[in-house]
Amino acid sequence: MKTPKNVIEKPSIQAAHYLPFIRKIKLLVGVKVIRHISRRKQLKSQTAAPKDQINRHVKVIAIASSLGGARVLEIILSQLSADFPVPIIIAQHISEGFAEALADWLDHKTPLTVKVASQAEPLAAGKVFIAPPEYNAQVTINGTIELSPFFPGQIYHPSCDRLLSSIAHKYREAAVGIILTGMGQDGVNGMQAIKAAGGITIAQNEQTSLIYNMPRLVIESGLADYIAAANDISSILTKVIGYG
Repeated sequence: MKTPKNVIEKPSIQAAHYLPFIRKIKLLVGVKVIRHISRRKQLKSQTAAPKDQINRHVKVIAIASSLGGARVLEIILSQLSADFPVPIIIAQHISEGFAEALADWLDHKTPLTVKVASQAEPLAAGKVFIAPPEYNAQVTINGTIELSPFFPGQIYHPSCDRLLSSIAHKYREAAVGIILTGMGQDGVNGMQAIKAAGGITIAQNEQTSLIYNMPRLVIESGLADYIAAANDISSILTKVIGYG
C-alpha cells in the first residue's frame, strides 16, 4: 500500500509472525461458496447517501465480520486516510490465538493504528480495535472497551451481537454498524438495535461476500440503510460522517 503523505511508513513484521495467519486466510478463502438454489434479483450497491444521513456527528463504527471477512477488512481499512476521525471496533470470528496476527497484518495495510482491544481501553480516533476471540467485547457507557468471557454454548466468538448492541445503547444515532460476509446469524440482532436507535447500518452485498448469510439476513429484514460492495464501504463511511 502506498504510504500517505506525512505518515511514517510502518516497519515490516517478521515472516514467522504472520505466516501462520496467512495460511489461515488461504484456508478460509479456499472454502467453496454455497450458492442459493433460488435466483433472487441482484441488489446493486447503494452508494449515494440520503440527505438526512450526511454530516452526522458519528462517534463510533463497529464492524461484524466472519468467514471471508479478513480480506474485506483489509479493503476497507486500506482506503481510509490517516486522519480518519472516528474510532473503529471489530468483532471478527476467528480462532483463538490469531487476533494478534490479524491486527499486525491489518496494521500494515492501513495508515490507521490497528491493535487488539484491551480491558477498559478508551476508544480513540485514528485507532482500530480488534476484539480478541477469547472474549466478547462491548463498549461501556463510559466509552471504554469491556471484555467478558464468552457464554457457554456460544458458537461464534467474539459475539458480533454483543458489540453492535453495546454501541447502539451507548451512542444511539451516533453509531454506525457494518455487517460483512459470514455464516450464521450473529450480528443481525445487533444491527437491529442500531437501526432502532437511529444509527446507520451498512451491509456487504451478495456479489462480494464469500458467505452471504450474515448480511443477507440483515438485508432481507430491511435493516440495511446501505447495501454495498466491499470496495464501496469506505466511501460510504466518509460520506455518512461528513468527512473527505
